[in-house]
Amino acid sequence: MKRPLALTIHITFFVILSFTAYSKTIIIPGDASTIQDGIATADDLDTVLVLAGTYSENINLAGREVVVLSDEGPETTILQPSDSNLPVFRIDNAPTLKDKNGRGFQPEIAGFTIEGGNESHTIYIDGPTNAIIRDNIFRDNIPIGNYDKAVIVCYGDSSAPLIKHNVFYGNYGITCVWIIEGRARIINNTFAANKSAFYCNSGVGEAMNNIAVNNIGTAIDGEFGKLDYNDVWNNTSDYG
Repeated sequence: MKRPLALTIHITFFVILSFTAYSKTIIIPGDASTIQDGIATADDLDTVLVLAGTYSENINLAGREVVVLSDEGPETTILQPSDSNLPVFRIDNAPTLKDKNGRGFQPEIAGFTIEGGNESHTIYIDGPTNAIIRDNIFRDNIPIGNYDKAVIVCYGDSSAPLIKHNVFYGNYGITCVWIIEGRARIINNTFAANKSAFYCNSGVGEAMNNIAVNNIGTAIDGEFGKLDYNDVWNNTSDYG
């Protein structure tokens, strides 16, 4: 896949852990040899902290309410699928939990470069879940011509993920974020030189404060519950 030239990515990576007093941290590698093993070891509300390196895995949260977080951010922590026919991450059936003080908890995937997704959606989200996908770089996922796959796909009427502060470039398929069902929110992301930025089938998605530039298809398509304050320019077609 062709990467855009002269694209500089700066992501400020802040680690915010609200539940540290009530949970434990599992370090990868160390406490477990793989991210998937760390998730299997974790209890709900735990954090799986991934040290710098390149990891080839297909990861299933398996309904667990955990945070999967890189230690140093996306410049040094890379995820690739070990099987290109499966998602790098699958997130489903993770209902919101509360800590002993009644505060809601949201599972997270944060601080990775995620690349090499091929014959599957790269991240598959199904409800019920309110997972957060934040501060990641998605690059070189889904080959040209694979029009039924997306980098992030959202299913399920009760699915309400938050996709924020990510950078997408060099990704093809149908689009980067595809809302088929549910109430996904796409906030403060950058989409540069992809096939498309985001597409909503359901009409209840929200997309605010994103940048979509130099994409080779229709940058934004479909009906959204909220669609405002997006900076959209120099795409083959800005809006569908």
